[in-house]
Amino acid sequence: MHTLLALSTLLLLTASCFLLFTQQSETGASTPRHWFHLLLLTLPLVGVGLGALSIWHFVQEACFTRAPRWDQIVSVLLPGGLIGGLLVGLGLSLVRLVLVWVMAARGTFPASRRVHRRARRLSRQFGVRAPRVRLCPSLAPVAFTYGFFQPTIVLSRWMVDSLDKQELEAVLAHELAHHARRDHLLTWWALLLHDAFCYLPTSRLTYQQLRDAQELACDDLAAQMTRQPLGLASALTKVWLHTLSDPAQHASVPALTGTGTHMEGRIRRLFTPVVPTQRDTSTWMPLLTRCCILLCLFLLGLFNILMILRLMGCGPLS
Repeated sequence: MHTLLALSTLLLLTASCFLLFTQQSETGASTPRHWFHLLLLTLPLVGVGLGALSIWHFVQEACFTRAPRWDQIVSVLLPGGLIGGLLVGLGLSLVRLVLVWVMAARGTFPASRRVHRRARRLSRQFGVRAPRVRLCPSLAPVAFTYGFFQPTIVLSRWMVDSLDKQELEAVLAHELAHHARRDHLLTWWALLLHDAFCYLPTSRLTYQQLRDAQELACDDLAAQMTRQPLGLASALTKVWLHTLSDPAQHASVPALTGTGTHMEGRIRRLFTPVVPTQRDTSTWMPLLTRCCILLCLFLLGLFNILMILRLMGCGPLS
């Protein structure tokens, strides 16, 4: 019975994840979807919490000690695996964070004053602290931002040598947009959950969509601040062509392309002016329907737990 309780709870949580993923996929492009991404990535934590509560509850109940040996082992391994996956994801995220700090501190050097002046001017437009700009001696197109309090932009020598003034300014604006949106915090949390629940297809797909949406939003902010969308489009084109010419070198370093983003679509999007669309009230009907179904799934899961506990004689309804 303990195994049946664990399996049925995991099945309902998985069904809820797939249902929520379907909802955020059907949401219009004009509707902000980052809350759907966050909710979908965080939803498996409910399973971790229920697993921890079940282990803490059953180890001191008579129904658990009287159960068959295989039932005891499986009912502990299932929630224990969820908790272990979360701890592994947390450990990988911390190790990855430390490696980025060490690599940026030891393998980079300060950029020129001219680049810093451009970055300071852009930071005033974004309303964030003036960033530090550092260069790494790489022949690949590297561009990323880190730092929780003061942003630090890391560029490769290829970026400085291959891009002209407008293109380099657009790249700096794109990276500052990530910091202004607090994407580094959101990405760290999303990557932690992605590593912890990598066995769920919805977690992998949602993380991919979240990163793509971040790149598109930062493209829009950079084009708005610099008022030169063609500069960013030209920079993306050069990065894309370099990536196609040497994909093995590009695969080992972070670049302006983001994670799995379709570069051709991003470039074409910068050439097309964004026309504000009027909110369609009909899009709220599928959202309301999905929310009602999610509520029904939650009540069904609660009923499932209470009834199985009653059958085992150790629940509040017993």
